[in-house]
Order: sequence, then structure tokens, then C-alpha cells
Amino acid sequence: MNIHQSYTKCLVALLLTALSITAGTAYAAGPAAVNLGTAGNYVILAKSAVSTTGTTSVVGDIGISPAAASYITGFSLTLDSTGQFSTSPLVTGRLYAADYNTNAPNPTSANLTTAVSDMQTAYTDAAGRSLPDFTELGAGNISGMTLAPGLYKWGTGLMISSVGVTLSGGPNDVWIFQIAQTLTVANGAIVTLSGGAQAKNIFWQTGGQATLGTTSDFKGIILSQTAIVLQTGAVLNGRALAQTAVSLNANSVVAPASGSTGGTTTTTSTSTTSSSTTSTSAANTTTTSTSTTTSTTLPPSTSITLSGSAPITAGIGSTVTVPAGNTAIGALITLPPAPAGTATQAPVTVVIGGQSLTMVSGSANAVVKVNTVTINGVATTVLQPTAGTVTVTATGAFQPLFAVGNGVVIADSANTTAVSSLNATTGNTNVVVTQGSVTLSAATAAGGKIYAGENVVVNAAGTVTGITLGSASGAGSAGDPLVIANQPANLVNSVIIPNLKGSVARLGGGTQNLEQMILTVAPGISLGSGGQSASGAIPITAGNLKAYIQPVGSVVIDATKPDGISINDDGMIQLVKSGVVVSFAPTVPDTRQFATDSGTAVTGATTRVSANGAIVASVGGSQYVLQPGLAVTPGVASGTAGFELDSRSRLVYRDSNGGRQTLYPMFMDTKTLGNVLKANLGAGTSVATDFAGSVSVRAGGVQAFTLTPDYLLTNVPTAQTGKTWWSDAATGKLFIVNADGTAQGFTAK
Repeated sequence: MNIHQSYTKCLVALLLTALSITAGTAYAAGPAAVNLGTAGNYVILAKSAVSTTGTTSVVGDIGISPAAASYITGFSLTLDSTGQFSTSPLVTGRLYAADYNTNAPNPTSANLTTAVSDMQTAYTDAAGRSLPDFTELGAGNISGMTLAPGLYKWGTGLMISSVGVTLSGGPNDVWIFQIAQTLTVANGAIVTLSGGAQAKNIFWQTGGQATLGTTSDFKGIILSQTAIVLQTGAVLNGRALAQTAVSLNANSVVAPASGSTGGTTTTTSTSTTSSSTTSTSAANTTTTSTSTTTSTTLPPSTSITLSGSAPITAGIGSTVTVPAGNTAIGALITLPPAPAGTATQAPVTVVIGGQSLTMVSGSANAVVKVNTVTINGVATTVLQPTAGTVTVTATGAFQPLFAVGNGVVIADSANTTAVSSLNATTGNTNVVVTQGSVTLSAATAAGGKIYAGENVVVNAAGTVTGITLGSASGAGSAGDPLVIANQPANLVNSVIIPNLKGSVARLGGGTQNLEQMILTVAPGISLGSGGQSASGAIPITAGNLKAYIQPVGSVVIDATKPDGISINDDGMIQLVKSGVVVSFAPTVPDTRQFATDSGTAVTGATTRVSANGAIVASVGGSQYVLQPGLAVTPGVASGTAGFELDSRSRLVYRDSNGGRQTLYPMFMDTKTLGNVLKANLGAGTSVATDFAGSVSVRAGGVQAFTLTPDYLLTNVPTAQTGKTWWSDAATGKLFIVNADGTAQGFTAK
């Protein structure tokens, strides 16, 4: 029997075991983007009205047609002398209306008519896309989910609660959400983008009203057949394109970046200055007769001592001294970017509390603010980054570098360096230590101590939401995503495979890298030659047992976890050493070769490494969830990899060295499985995998039963919509609905 016949026979056998199951859909990079046409020239476009109350900030152009300018309210419009557009103190951009200049060469009215037509065409396009990847996912509630690129369809409304939702994919991936009724985003909900996903590639088509709750943080293009309402404090990174009206209330609306997700942050000061100015060449100082502040721009390599809270722009090589007391509290210091035509950094020295800090701008608009915080009961003057990316280096030990959230980053020794990056859209601050170590009072999960190579995310409320290992550049240090060379087109890693090579400061630095952590936590385990391979797999041996394991997901820092080995909620092997947490799953020697062999055996077969390390093989629109056996049985090297069946008709993978691994059926979503069982059997219910295709369920402290999953995933039948599980009397199987909306059958024993 040849490779193609054996692999195909196995897949057919799997299909025959689930004749009553509708095949699931495969993950992809998503559909083609929706063409907005000239509607994409506007951040807000409506037909009947655009209104605002409160202090709103809009970055981008606003258009309304066929309604007149009188239906743009709350913006304090000033008509331009050309009659083609208005301006507003609330808008960084222009406002256009149907009754503005109708004459060539700039026919505003005609341009708006075309834009509104393009908006309606885009809506029809988005609503008419066929063959959705997911239908009725979460019964119209996607809260707490992580969604891959694709086409999603609901015949009802869609709800995102305060726990938010994450869209995970690459910078060119596309999401289209077809919503027949309303889109409701709860107060405080955040749409989080990960993996490089961009707001410009996310389309929310809704037949009813789209409502963004107070202080919610939303991303993407809203195409609404009716109204779009942003409640107090809601933030939109995207576009609001409504076929009726758009209503704002003290909101921030920013057009999505056309290229990368980055951009220049605009900081607005409440101080005012007149347009009439006088200049003095000695200090390049600009003042106004009616101003409430004095704005100072320093020439290169000059010095200044702040005498008040007036903003300044530092020059390259300049020195800014913050005096003792509270006279300079609130002063904003804008750091200079690198000189034009060079990548050389432009350092600025800031003397604060009698100690010097070296500061370097990492973005076009990096700003720090003089602030005061309480450290050990003492009010202390510190710098607080308020925009962009700033790299700060201490000259002494126990020196405050900068404030972040409700904590202060304090250098543990001289020459300690940390980077602060503020995301203006989410309000989150990312702190990366690049040299030495710091103490951050809010970072309880790390015991307050953050070492070089560690990243801390602090949300707008000042709470640490995560600490991971990895460099600021992501360019190959321990913990960074592994860059897998020569990856075939039919292999997709939908989860981070971290690099385990390189020094780890928290583990003592030197040669103590993450691979060797396995040896210290798991005595009796030996690493194979070369350690982690180019595909991410790590060969290990224990006595006569040979296996391959692969790290899955970010390397997490959590000093509250004791050293040792355990099984985490996702069913993966978790190793902990000195607060460094790495999760592993069994794998094949080389996922690249596995994907190539699958594509050879069955034309069109694709392979994906899922969030729990399972291998998802997609064939003809059906998804099979596979877990390579932990043990590799040695065989005679034939030089030809492929697939065969064992005596129990299970699929076996043969690598090019002759090693054989059984590919067991794998539970797609262990965490959801556990939650469903706990909800029905009691909070004390636990599940444990044997890494051989079964999960043991314990309830009330005793063994209850064993579940064996199907290989094949299925869509949720219409009759079971809205349920988290159901049982099928005809097959005797239990079906669990996964977090991604697919379902999987289980046989209980």
C-alpha cells in the first residue's frame, strides 16, 4: 500500500465513524478584504447626521451626504475660504458636507455622493460573502474568545461583554463579521489585536445599530445599515461608516494605519498660545502675549533648568534639570528623534532628584511628563512617559527610571536600562528591561523583580496584566517567537513557538538557558544532540524512551508558581523553574516535514499547530485533531517518511529515520471541556490526559469515567445552537462546543 492510499484510507475510516457529523471548516488567513472605495477616505461617513457632545477627538476626515452641514452638530465648524470643507477644534482633518462647494475642480457634493455609494457597495459586499468559516459562533456572544482570521456569520445580533475579545492573526490577515441584527459592545470591553493583526483588515457588517459602550476600546471598520453610537469615553481605532447617523460622546476616533499598526501619537495640551510670537535666538524660546505657557525648544547640546510647568522640546545631547519641589510638576518634555538620514539614537540627559537619567526616543513623538508619586511613603518626583517609546538608563542603583500605571520602575543597579512603550489606542504600557534588573511594585506575579529580557504589560488602570520572556525587538533572544525557516505553505502555526536557546537572566544567565531548565526540573531526562531544532522540536530521552516535545505559547514569568512539572488547564506539560513557566506538547521530529508529507499523501491537505500544541490536519474542509504519541518507536530507516495504519486502524506517522509515532485523537479545547464538566459535575471535577488519546475525569475525588475524543471536528447543528454541550442518543456520544465554535464528539467509558 503506498503513502497516498494508506493516508487516504485512514481519513476515510475517520469519516465513516462520524457519518452524522457535519464537517467543520478549516482555519485560514481569512477572506479577501472589503474594498471601501472612496468611503475609505473618511474616518466617519454618514447619510443623515454626525453629532457629538463632550470633548471628542477625531483623527481623520468626516463626511455627510445627502444631509447638509447643519446636520453636523457639536463640532463648532469653521468653513474654509474655498467653501469646500470645514475645520473643527475637535478634528485633526476636514469635515465635508453635501451642501459645500459643488463646482469643479473640487466638487465636494459629487465626491460625497460617490463615497456614500461606495460605502453601500462595501456593505453589500461584506454582507453577501458566502461560505462562512464560522456560523452562529457562541450563539451571538464571542466574549472571551480568541478568533482566527475568517468569515463569521450570525443570523442574530452580536454581543461582546466587558471581558472583550481577541483577534489573533498576521498583519495581512482579514476578518469579516456578518451580523444580521445589532452589534453591542459592553462598557469597558476591549477588542485586542495580537500577532500583528491590523484594524484596517477587520470589517464589522451589521444590519442593526452598532453601539460601543462607555470606555470600550474597539478596532475595525464598522459598516452599519442603520446607526453607529459611541457612548461616553468609547475609543474607536477604525472607521464608522453608517447609512443613517453617527453619534459621539467624548470619544476618541482614529483612522486605522494604512501600513503598520504603529503610528504617531498626538498629545493635546490644555494650555493655549496666540499665533503672534516673538523669538530669541539664544534659547530659541517662543512666547506669546496672550499665552498661559512658554514653549521652549532647546538647540543641540544645551542645558536648561525647568522653572515651571511649561512644555519643552529637548535638543540632541541636551541636559534638562528638574528642580527640587513642585514647581515643574506637569511639565512635558518631548524627546528628539534620531537625526534625519541616520539611525543614530539621540540621547538626552534628565537630572531629577540629583541623579542623571539618559533618555532616548524610540518613536517620532516620545514625551515624558514630570510627575510625583509616593515611594515607601515619600512623595518623589519622577518622569512618566505619556506618548511613544522611550529608553531610559540609570546612572545609579535604586534610582527611579519612570512611573508606569500605579507603580514605579526602579533600577536595581547602575546602568540598568528599560524601555517604555505606550499604546495610545489601548492605554496599555509595555515595559521591557534590556539590561540589569528593576523592581516594579505592581508586578506581584514576578515578586516585584523584572530581569533583562522580560516584558511587562500594564493596563490603563495600572494593573499588570502579563509578564513574558522575550526581547524588545523579538529578534531571536530566549523567549522570542522562533523564526522557522523553509516553512512550507501548507503549514500554519496559530500559536507562538518560543525560542528556548540563549541566556536567561532570571535563571542566572551564562549558559543556563531554557533547554537546560528541562534537565534541572525533570531529573533523568536527557536532551538530544543539538537541542531545539529549526522547527521548534526538542529531542529528549529517558532510559529507553525517545520522544519529541515542542514549547507552545509565550514563556510566562510567575514567581508564585513552585518549581516542578504539572499538567496545565490546556492539557500541556508545564515546567516551572525559578518563576519561568514553559508549556510543552508532544510533537513530531519536524512539523515542516510532516506538513510536506501530508500534502504529498493527500492533495490539498494543510497542517496547523493549535494553541494547545495539537496538530490540526485539514482535508477538503474537514478538520482532524491529532496528538503525536509521546513515545517514538524506533524502526529501520528507510529515508522515506509517510503514513500507515496500526492494528487498531489508528494513523501512524513514519519519519525519515524510521521512527514511528501513533497520531492519537486529541481534545481540541481542554479548558472548555473542563469548564463544561465542572458546571455539570461540580467544581471539584478534574480532567487529566494520558497523552494517548484519552482524558480521565474525576468527580468527588474518585474516578468517574474516561472520555475518548473523535478525530473529526464538526459544526454545531441548528437544533443545538446556544448550548455548551449535548448528547446524541443514536451514537451514545457526548459533544462539547469548543471556544472557537466547533464541536467535538467524545465516547465515554
